Amino acid sequence: MTVHILKAKKSQSTEARKTKETLIEENALLREKLEKFEAISSLKEDRLNTLATQFKVGFWEWDGIKSQISYYSEETANIFGLSLPEMYDRFKCAEDFYAVIHPQDLEHYKWHAGPDDPDEIGEMPEVYDYRIVRPDGQILHLRELEYETILKDGVCAYAYGALQDITEHQKSSVALKLSEERYSSLFAQLPVGVQEEDYSSVKKLVDKLHRQGVMDLNEFFLANPKVLREAIGGTRITSVNEALLKIHQANSEEAFLEDEADIDSWWSDEWIEFYAAEIDGLAGADGYYEVERADTNAHNSYIEARTITSLVHGYEDSWSRVITTYEDITERKKSQLKILEAKEEAEKASQAKSEFLSCMSHELRTPLNSILGFSQLAELDPGISAEQKSYSRKINHAGKHLLILIEEILDLSRIESGDVELSLEAVSLVDIINDGMSWVGALAERRGIKFEFDPALLADVLVEADAIKLKQVFLNLLTNAVKYNQQDGSVSIVCTRQVPGLVRIGIKDTGPGISKDRIAELFQPFNRLGAEFSEVEGTGIGLVITKKLIKLMKGRLEVESTLGEGSIFWVELPSIQRASQQDSNLYIVPSKNTRASALVTAANPRILVAEDNPVNQELIATQMKALGYDADYAVNGSEALKLWEASDYDLLITDIRMPVMDGFELVRRIRSKEAGVSEAKPIIAITANAMDREKRRCFEAGVNDVMSKPVDLEDLRVSLGRWSPKIDTPASPARENLVRQPIPVGEVVNLAILRQAVGNKPEVHRHLLASYVRTLPQSLDDIQIAYSWRNHELLSEYAHKLKSSSRSIGATNMSETCRAIELVCMENRWQDMEPLMTQLKQSAVQVEAFVDVYSEGVTLNTSEPIPVEMEEDITDINLSILVVDDDYITHKVTALLLDDMGFHNVHSALSGPRGLEILDELDEGIDVVMCDLNMPNMDGVEFTRRLAERNFEGALIIISGEDIRILKTVEKLAIEHELHVLGTMEKPVTQAKLSEMLRLLDQVNSEKSLIIIDAITVDDLSEAIRQGNLDTYFQPKVDVKTRKVIGVEALVRWNHLTEGVLHPNSFVPLAEDNNLISELTMFVCKQALEHAVRLQNEGFKLNMGINISVDTLNDLAWPDQIAAQIEDCGLKPSSITFEITESRLMENISVALDILSRLSLKRFNLSIDDFGTGYSSMEQLQRIPFSELKIDRAFVRGASDDPAARAILEANRLLAKKLNMTIVAEGVETQEDWDLVTELGCDQVQGYFVAKPMPIDELCLWLRNWQMPE
Repeated sequence: MTVHILKAKKSQSTEARKTKETLIEENALLREKLEKFEAISSLKEDRLNTLATQFKVGFWEWDGIKSQISYYSEETANIFGLSLPEMYDRFKCAEDFYAVIHPQDLEHYKWHAGPDDPDEIGEMPEVYDYRIVRPDGQILHLRELEYETILKDGVCAYAYGALQDITEHQKSSVALKLSEERYSSLFAQLPVGVQEEDYSSVKKLVDKLHRQGVMDLNEFFLANPKVLREAIGGTRITSVNEALLKIHQANSEEAFLEDEADIDSWWSDEWIEFYAAEIDGLAGADGYYEVERADTNAHNSYIEARTITSLVHGYEDSWSRVITTYEDITERKKSQLKILEAKEEAEKASQAKSEFLSCMSHELRTPLNSILGFSQLAELDPGISAEQKSYSRKINHAGKHLLILIEEILDLSRIESGDVELSLEAVSLVDIINDGMSWVGALAERRGIKFEFDPALLADVLVEADAIKLKQVFLNLLTNAVKYNQQDGSVSIVCTRQVPGLVRIGIKDTGPGISKDRIAELFQPFNRLGAEFSEVEGTGIGLVITKKLIKLMKGRLEVESTLGEGSIFWVELPSIQRASQQDSNLYIVPSKNTRASALVTAANPRILVAEDNPVNQELIATQMKALGYDADYAVNGSEALKLWEASDYDLLITDIRMPVMDGFELVRRIRSKEAGVSEAKPIIAITANAMDREKRRCFEAGVNDVMSKPVDLEDLRVSLGRWSPKIDTPASPARENLVRQPIPVGEVVNLAILRQAVGNKPEVHRHLLASYVRTLPQSLDDIQIAYSWRNHELLSEYAHKLKSSSRSIGATNMSETCRAIELVCMENRWQDMEPLMTQLKQSAVQVEAFVDVYSEGVTLNTSEPIPVEMEEDITDINLSILVVDDDYITHKVTALLLDDMGFHNVHSALSGPRGLEILDELDEGIDVVMCDLNMPNMDGVEFTRRLAERNFEGALIIISGEDIRILKTVEKLAIEHELHVLGTMEKPVTQAKLSEMLRLLDQVNSEKSLIIIDAITVDDLSEAIRQGNLDTYFQPKVDVKTRKVIGVEALVRWNHLTEGVLHPNSFVPLAEDNNLISELTMFVCKQALEHAVRLQNEGFKLNMGINISVDTLNDLAWPDQIAAQIEDCGLKPSSITFEITESRLMENISVALDILSRLSLKRFNLSIDDFGTGYSSMEQLQRIPFSELKIDRAFVRGASDDPAARAILEANRLLAKKLNMTIVAEGVETQEDWDLVTELGCDQVQGYFVAKPMPIDELCLWLRNWQMPE
């Protein structure tokens, strides 16, 4: 306290003696005035103390007569860290303060405390700064203002002053200075050009235009370029860095500034457009403008530049410091142009190749059609000699070889372009291999090569594959095994089934073998390993195609070879057990071949053929005659249309490429005239263009079937039989009985379940039911064997598997019987098993009978409702999905419904080990894994653990027929393994459930960045905070009753240079462990408040939720600091909610409670976040004044299907209501979640069902368009 000491002059008594009466009167008046003065003084002192406490200002007074301090305010004592009595006791005069003045400021303080010139006293307050050392050792920076008054004779009668703690201000000043120094250093060293400009003149013009109602500045300046020219002429470049001078090749900064100041030398229309857009951008909400534009350097050389211009916020006049970064992107643009040109050239080359292949295919197939067709017919002619038949066979063989070469080239082109369409079905390997051996039998016989194959090895094996493509695979492998074998060698077909659900077929030859270093070359196009100089035919692309086709069918091809001994090519495919026929009581299914067909081909159907080539027309006429059909012929589409309209034909066969009117136009005209007709006539197209896109065009035009030239006689027979009109035949008595007495569908097969799974598609239903019946005998056989062995564990496993597949296709009785068998096995009640086995057999017979009738299209007396339509398809149909389940039927159902939803990249694994192999094999990775829990060898629990060990980054869906609690337990376990779980699903799998889960993929993809990345360092994070490389996203909160948006939560994101956008869980723990959390919290707080102001200015009055770490709750000054920030922003404390997450224990409970209590007193809202996790507890609710409780997403998500989670959720809701707290449900992601929290009475909702977190611009747009569906 610096009270100035003045030497008092002796007073001279000049008053005359007064009378006693006068003194008494004056004394009374003086006493009255003194009492009034004391009353007023007391009132003023109370007010002064109130103001001092509120504004943290200390006051003191000096009594010059008594030469001592006469008054201290309470805040003065607080500043010195003392109580008021201690203050009066320790500091009576100025010299007493010397002991607490900082040693470095003592002389400065004494100078101010020295005698003053009496003539200067009272004119102006004296202001000076100094430091003190408080009793607790804390050093404070103080600022003091002092006023003095004197008597007429020069005596200092009274002095007073004020003190204020400016410690934080001093720290800010030091930080600002350091920041300026860092900025200057960065400014000079940046690799991109930077310049600072003073745009004050532009700001004045912008303000004036805004007052005049001009809001579109870009449009205004383009219309008034002179005004813009004048404004830009008033700007001034204040500084540039070396990089900018280097880009412009300027000799010096002075030369650069001189050129820029000469506006007349460079002003043009291009600059008018640039500055008009730039000023419009700077005047916008973001104060920012970015553009790529052309420029010139000091030597008038062309430059492509990317410039970013922005206002520097934080200054009173931000337009006085506009910063522009300038990046030379000339070379980048040249590279991009070259890449674009190369891409266009590649696309042209690819298109030219496709067109060439299409043309070549057409030109080669047209003559081949006649060669193969007539040679095939010649072999059937009984009138030719054996020698002539031999010639025909050789012609036919040569033609087929040429056709194979054409097909291989086309196949390779299709595969490379991704234009291959597969039709997966259950295929018999025995049939495929027998067909292949018969095809290459003649070649093998000529070379003396014997086949060694035991069909019994594969008698019970079916594989899921495309029959035609699989036949092509084995034909190629068998042909190679014969062609590259030694004379009189052998070819062996072997089979192994080491892994359940997989079959490995080996084609082993006794050829010369291949060295290990050349095996990889086998799968390179047009590489025949020297065979091109031999007599062996081929192009060298067969194995390339074979390997790619097998991979498309979810299999793999491997080679083992030893020089001098031979080679073996292994094909591995997913297998399905063929139904056995051992127990007639269980497995007899009426064969279609043994039943009288209800429909047969009509006699002499009327057929019209359109073909312009005379030779081809003669060929097809001869082929049809050989098959017993008659037809009329037209030479082009126009003639065919006239004949079609003039007569009542049953079937049309048309070529595609014809003069006058081609086949496409012919089909379109016929289909147009058939509009409104209940049943259109079938049309078969014949084309020499074998490309898949040509076939698609045919189907799009309205064709029913497509045949490629050359037309095989057998293929023509099958197609005519399929599409010729049918007539009814009398039904057998057994069939009539089935029709008259409909099967009880709801008990045997509930079609509603199939409709829910794959939609209202009877053909798909028949396919699934047929697959189920085909695998049913093997399932029943397994159950019977386990029962006869009295093996509880094995019987339960087989029953569970059949239960799952039965539930998938709606076989309700069968499913419930299997469930009962499981229960009996668990409880070891073997005496109850026999009636269940009998019931199982009866259910099997009923299902088979139902499928037998339903598969023929018989109308059943069903009463199940048609399910509601599925929601729209998922937008990202390019997902790669892996289904891991030992149940074949579940695979079929899932594959069909996924295909119906638009997902075609689906992989299947019938066991956990195979699923892991697929994950290892696929370079592109898997986006979603659907995994069953109950599987032999490796169950779903172990499989999820193996996924975690492989650091699987995709999403996981857990499916099972088990109890929902087991599903939820495994889900939590998978989450503990840091897997991204979309949810759990009880069988049967339905499209609605799967669609709902796949819609959560956006959230899972964003959560992938939640994994803590080891590459992130403390220095990276510290630098990111300082450089502002953190963004704040906002997730809306909706009132459950009104469905209005009432608030948002601020969520920080880090734009990492190498790792992309990171979520808080990736770096907040790092900040907490390295004392950066307070700095991070302040950064987010500042951004959140800035955006809260913007939301308020745009008319959105929302509550802003800001997350506060417990580590922040250790600074007692923070409540005052944040309150000051709120006030500066023009916001109210009640519009802010601080969400406290206790990810760790509070270190200083008393300080934290002090801070939280003061925040509450200042009218801030306090929320306990993620309640039920971490260290959040009941005790915290009791001792901290929380007004809001946020239930963690772990208890909300999927709670509608999880009784335990629902109970916890309901208990939390009741607890919050009792404590008069607002309850917010986080993690609401589905309609079911919303319905549940609404039903339980939650107040607010937050989650992906409403909206994902988004940047401020996206949030504002979303808020304008928000409308919660009813």
